[in-house]
Amino acid sequence: MPEQAQPNRPLAGTELRKIIARDVNELLEGDGMLAGHIAYKRVSYSVVIKIMTDNPMLPGGGWKTETRSRPATKAQIAETVGVEAIETFPLTGEQSEDHLESGVERKREIISPNVSRIMNGLPITVTSRGPDGEVKEHQVTYEDETLPEDLEGLADVVTDKELTPEETVAVPE
Repeated sequence: MPEQAQPNRPLAGTELRKIIARDVNELLEGDGMLAGHIAYKRVSYSVVIKIMTDNPMLPGGGWKTETRSRPATKAQIAETVGVEAIETFPLTGEQSEDHLESGVERKREIISPNVSRIMNGLPITVTSRGPDGEVKEHQVTYEDETLPEDLEGLADVVTDKELTPEETVAVPE
């Protein structure tokens, strides 16, 4: 019978990017204000991704990526219908009585890279040693993203927080 090992290797940047993209997509899908039947005359947005890491290749750990909406150019407005509604974050000037500030923050603490891979449908590298002693690596993806009881304590800690209007419009540092 072949011997198998599943080393708990650190997450690669591409794997972390997929986990973050899945989180962002879940937040967007869960926001009723982004449904297809709702339209906005004026809108601005801010997306901030903060990553803290204990990676010896990046001493001090942590960096921040930020994207803010900005006014479209005349060429973009001519090219894409509706893009003229996007303004610089936060909205300035006179606002209607119906204005709304809405935001959500998600935090994820990854405790075990392999458990996080299972939870997010990513493959795990398995090392096998055959009867002839040959070592092979192959990718295993678990179909069911629910964790067995013995791994539940190693699950990612995910917390979502609805932001107050003040927190939503605060411009990130």
